Amino acid sequence: MVRIFGLALSMLCLGLVSALHCSSLPTSLPILQSILENDRLSTEGAFSEEFAHVKFATKQVEISTTAKDVLAMYAAYSGAAYTVSTKWNCPYACEYPGTEGTVVEYNWEIGVPESAGYIARNPGKKLIIVAFRGTDNLLQWVDNTDVWQMQWPAALNNSYVHRGFMRGYLSVRPIVLGYVKDVATKYPDYSISLVGHSL
Repeated sequence: MVRIFGLALSMLCLGLVSALHCSSLPTSLPILQSILENDRLSTEGAFSEEFAHVKFATKQVEISTTAKDVLAMYAAYSGAAYTVSTKWNCPYACEYPGTEGTVVEYNWEIGVPESAGYIARNPGKKLIIVAFRGTDNLLQWVDNTDVWQMQWPAALNNSYVHRGFMRGYLSVRPIVLGYVKDVATKYPDYSISLVGHSL
């Protein structure tokens, strides 16, 4: 079973992802607080003055406790991609409930443009996590400006991806897929989840 949590997860969990590891995004804290305290997602009051002229929907959406916990756990796994190396011992994200007992199998920081991330497993949840770190340096920001889309995979009509991200992914694809196959072979009863920023 493969679950893909990408852009939709990042958009839905903006507050969780940002608050867990991006101290430069303090405007997300009210969203995180709303989710954690009220089991709701609300954008009301969650944005700073620079967005005051923008009209945001203020309707609250109910989020079940189970969904909240799962989304928060995946946000923590995504956030850990910025600091995890060979052990599961990063601040905040690695301490989040649901991630305890996680074992890092592989990590990478390779390619042009550079791609970084890790592959880990959570024995308690029988879960393999493949996490891609988001933008972290100037070259990656430059690559982000390559906003043109390209069709991928070729066999799937009307399926497009950001060309800059695709270039980064293709630079590490053989290595990362080799790691994933290795871990999946060792743990065939585990599900695989893909997480990260800019997916």
